[in-house]
Amino acid sequence: MPHVAVVGAGIIGTSWALVFARAGWDVRVYARHAEVRESLHERLARAAEAAAAIAPTVTVDDITQRVRIVPT
Repeated sequence: MPHVAVVGAGIIGTSWALVFARAGWDVRVYARHAEVRESLHERLARAAEAAAAIAPTVTVDDITQRVRIVPT
């Protein structure tokens, strides 16, 4: 499985994580701020639900399971 690192988990970083995870990539996300790290999977799930029409065969769980938060 291909993998990618995303630096930052704001709107743009979360969007990139969604795009790569939806395509089947293993995604690692780094974010400095604890509140951003803690809310990433919730924000990612909401974005995935909103974009479900783009890839209806990929579930929200599939996407969130492919995304991990890393310390560095």
